[in-house]
Amino acid sequence: ANALIEQEISFLRVAMGHENASVDDFAESHGSCHDDLMYFPSRDTYGLASVANISDKLLALQNEFENVKNWMEDETKKAVRLEKKIKILTDGYQ
Repeated sequence: ANALIEQEISFLRVAMGHENASVDDFAESHGSCHDDLMYFPSRDTYGLASVANISDKLLALQNEFENVKNWMEDETKKAVRLEKKIKILTDGYQ
């Protein structure tokens, strides 16, 4: 499996003209591209934050905030249920 992956990597590097680039350069450019990627709920698609207008960025960040807030509320509910279960199982002795 590793040989196939290495073969594909070398093929893609040659095909894209990056055969002289190091792995660190690739990791750095991948990280910068990944950081620039953002979900835009108004368009229901992912896109580059660097070319989006301010209102789209604001809506995207508000959407991400709401998603994280909802996730935290769900996790809090789970924690409360588990704490109740532990209290019942230990009969209040902790």
